[in-house]
Amino acid sequence: MLNEIPTGEISGTVVNERNDEPIEDATVRVLEDPSIVDGVTDEDGTFLIEDVLEGSYTLAVSAPSYHSTQVSGIEVVGGEVTEVSVELRPFIGFDDEIAYDNGNPENALVLNAANNGMAVQFTPAEAAIVNGVNVYVWGDDFPVPGGTETQFAVYDTDGNGNPTDRLVEPFVVDVERDAWNYIDLSEHGIVTDRDFFITSIQTEIGDFSPAIGTDMATGDAQAERSYLYVGGSFQQELAYGNFMIRADVSYELEAPVIETPEDMTYTNEDTILVEGTLNENADAEVIIYNNEEEAAVTEADAGSFSVEVPLNEGENELVARAEVEDGLSDPSAPVTVIQDTVAPNVTIESPEDGDITNRETVTVTGSVEEENLDELTVNGTVVEVDEDGNFSTVCSLTLVKMKLSSKRQTLQETRQRRV
Repeated sequence: MLNEIPTGEISGTVVNERNDEPIEDATVRVLEDPSIVDGVTDEDGTFLIEDVLEGSYTLAVSAPSYHSTQVSGIEVVGGEVTEVSVELRPFIGFDDEIAYDNGNPENALVLNAANNGMAVQFTPAEAAIVNGVNVYVWGDDFPVPGGTETQFAVYDTDGNGNPTDRLVEPFVVDVERDAWNYIDLSEHGIVTDRDFFITSIQTEIGDFSPAIGTDMATGDAQAERSYLYVGGSFQQELAYGNFMIRADVSYELEAPVIETPEDMTYTNEDTILVEGTLNENADAEVIIYNNEEEAAVTEADAGSFSVEVPLNEGENELVARAEVEDGLSDPSAPVTVIQDTVAPNVTIESPEDGDITNRETVTVTGSVEEENLDELTVNGTVVEVDEDGNFSTVCSLTLVKMKLSSKRQTLQETRQRRV
């Protein structure tokens, strides 16, 4: 007689990693057992998964507008509740459209049998959220009588761009003929950096279905992205140009990169020019922070930015963040700029001014006060300065005059002469 495996529960919270705010409607799935009902977080970000067999599990956690994550090593003990806390990184993005057609509907296509349709293969520039689909539906003149009901589905791909699993199961939509139609996919939380397919799937035979517009492009204008979805498989179709199906996506707003100035730059100027890059198509503001306080704001232009930033005496830690409607990007790597406007103070203790000697050399001693000292030279020779700012060196008296120069990191100099 087999012993029944005891069951336990998994309880936990899902929060925003930036501010610890609870995330509502996050889905928590037990990967090892698809028969277990998914947990869904409430307004407090809490979830409960019941009737989990004793064992070790991995949780897949996802939520709209957040990066998905997996948490492994979840140990469930019979009769007990395993507590889990999960942080999700927000997806801060900017909207874009992936389109391969030219926008001019010149023809239309509908298939004879139900459960078939037209598809387009999309390649995102980088990791993207798939928000929806824009599709052009032909007018009332084809087919006749036609219809307004169809279905849409989304397919994932493998590493070679071949369609694999469904990301979105077929769902029915009602469309307007002779118009662009927007179909919202945001509730499905699709985040991908791979190719994906969006396909229509007819609910009726061709005579009672809406037709998808095509642009009949040829040659270089033929994107070779259009497919027929027939019998559950995809067949590339080139005879009708580009099917007028477009993907509405959001690309992640990446942290800006400060290219100039370089880290540990020294200056005696009151401002410094900060230049850098970010996502090329992002319509974003770039905010420069100096020592964690907002110091300058500028508009990004074709993926680059440039702005004068005021400086404070001493150390200035500069950080850039981009801002779009969804929120702020992650911060850039910090760049430190040292503003030093105070001239070095050099004191010569020996020899005294006007001393006369018949020796060919003289020992020069003194001290220098400079927080950002680069080098000290006596008669053009670099002299070592100890940690207390003192120096001592032997100089030739073949010259009539002796010149001392202290140089800061800002390349300004303080000079003294002794005869």
